[in-house]
Amino acid sequence: MMSEEDQVEHLLAEEDDDPVRVNLFLAVFLPLLAIFSKLIGTIALRLSKLFFKADDKERQLAKTAVDLRNEMKSLSMVDEFAKYAKIQRRLNQINLDLEATVGCRQSLQSQVKRILTICGHVLATLVTAVTLYKYRSVPVFIVPESWFFPLTPALSYPTGIPGSISVVAWIFIVRNLTPIILRTKS
Repeated sequence: MMSEEDQVEHLLAEEDDDPVRVNLFLAVFLPLLAIFSKLIGTIALRLSKLFFKADDKERQLAKTAVDLRNEMKSLSMVDEFAKYAKIQRRLNQINLDLEATVGCRQSLQSQVKRILTICGHVLATLVTAVTLYKYRSVPVFIVPESWFFPLTPALSYPTGIPGSISVVAWIFIVRNLTPIILRTKS
């Protein structure tokens, strides 16, 4: 892997007719990192639901409850009150068992989602910090200075290369545009 100085020299040394030079790795990696950061909650929720699905006992209780409800619908409450009341008591007990089972599973799902979300945010923050540190003097893009005339010094900070867009500026741009783009795609 090239050092920071080698990457900067490589970008500056390109003698193409194209006035725009791009560090493709940073130009793609940082938006993907921003998308991951915005979708951490959704990813954590899906993973927690994947790990804690309804088990056989819960499915059997739900099926039994549906069967008992159907059986109660077929009975006349007035004509067969004793049988109806017995089924009603059994259905109430099954509903209580089902609520306890579902509540326990949902509690575990919630805890796992919270832990995965925190771990995801910590990971994204660490990767961003390492990227900022490692590539702080490497421009993501080098464009003609006139393209962003009044903003050129701010966009190139801390690289100091005129007409460049630094990692800091690119992260700022991507982090602010990602929620807008994800909202319009939904």
